Amino acid sequence: MRWHFHQVRLHIGKNEPVKFFRDERAGAVFMLLAACLGFLGANSGMFAPELLDLRNVSWPWVSQIGMVLFFSLIGFELRNEFAGGLFQNPRAILVPALAAAVGVVVPALVYLSIAAAAGSDAQIISGWPMVTATDVSFALMAYSLLARGLPRELRAFLLSFAVIDDILATVALAIGFWRFDALTPLLSTTFAISIAFALRTKVVTQVIRWLSPLVAFAVLPTFAFFAVQIRFDPAALYGSAGPLMVLLFATRPISKWVGVFTGALLGNRVVAPNARLPLTAADFLRVASLAGIGFTVSLLAADLAFGANSALFAISATLT
Repeated sequence: MRWHFHQVRLHIGKNEPVKFFRDERAGAVFMLLAACLGFLGANSGMFAPELLDLRNVSWPWVSQIGMVLFFSLIGFELRNEFAGGLFQNPRAILVPALAAAVGVVVPALVYLSIAAAAGSDAQIISGWPMVTATDVSFALMAYSLLARGLPRELRAFLLSFAVIDDILATVALAIGFWRFDALTPLLSTTFAISIAFALRTKVVTQVIRWLSPLVAFAVLPTFAFFAVQIRFDPAALYGSAGPLMVLLFATRPISKWVGVFTGALLGNRVVAPNARLPLTAADFLRVASLAGIGFTVSLLAADLAFGANSALFAISATLT
């Protein structure tokens, strides 16, 4: 498996501003820069306390409104895939659905098995939902920066798998902590995607052209800037890591990868021949490598399990 880094040119010619703002790679660079600025500012002292307080107040609104717009765009793009793209045969959706389902179950089982075998306490065991999620926005950013010369269908597979994965992980979080208010983002996501599927294809294409630059250059960079304003605590990470660090290393990058890859291969094998996706095992392996980016939902699970001010949360925030 080989990823290729894009050389992203940010030079804008006199007659090319519209083209620039439709470049997904340029939007991914903006999102990455915003995330780096947010993280460095929160951990270097360059942000005034008032700005950090603003983050605490504005984050719920930024995440809710921003994610509605983001998932609306994903819904519009998937709507096109069902109309005449990767999922023109509706049974093909079984492939990303199975990849998501196996990708949620496998890391959860591995986490619980290792925790039980190690004799971990109930608090650490309760953190199992945090290893199930894939953050769609950050996974898509990584894909945009790393992918080159890959089939167009692979991006559609990533979007569909990641949305289903996010839904399943949110449900797992709600069940694991008996916090059904955690389903609120799921409701907004479902609403946004439902609107997309209710519109005609011609309208969907027009909305995508208008919404894509807004999401890429405003919504996602703002979301990333606030989302990564998390205190990095090296002392907590290296001084009191213990079994949790081993658990996260074993489940997030490894078993999540294995689960998604296995589910995708299995799904593409069991569907009818005319519904199989035109993707190879190497393609599925590339997408599965991005599945370990948990971030937003994982941090929510870590907060519910350990508390936002605990050393265990600092470890989780660093490794998700």
